[in-house]
Amino acid sequence: MENYGEILRRTRKQANLTQQEIAEKISCHRSDISKLEHDNMGLSAETMLEWLAIVNRVDILILLLNGFDTKKILKIAFTEKYLEKLSQIELPPVSLEQLRENFKNADKILKDL
Repeated sequence: MENYGEILRRTRKQANLTQQEIAEKISCHRSDISKLEHDNMGLSAETMLEWLAIVNRVDILILLLNGFDTKKILKIAFTEKYLEKLSQIELPPVSLEQLRENFKNADKILKDL
């Protein structure tokens, strides 16, 4: 995945996490976080999924899956209006394990098509 660095950086900062803290949560080096945030390292779907679950911004994953490009996401997903509307949606927290299982199931279905 390319051009996701700014989304990663903004979500991390919004969650009040340092690069070191998120690195520990996704089991990588702090320098890898810097590379990811500057688009100097490839981003796997698994890392993106894990990151967005940690920072509690699964809504961004939903935007991506609905065809929003990174520029549009950066333009809308961090605005006060968007965040206010997002806070009105009552969704239970989703664990990373639940997200992984949902994606495995979706992947199986798509492979059968």
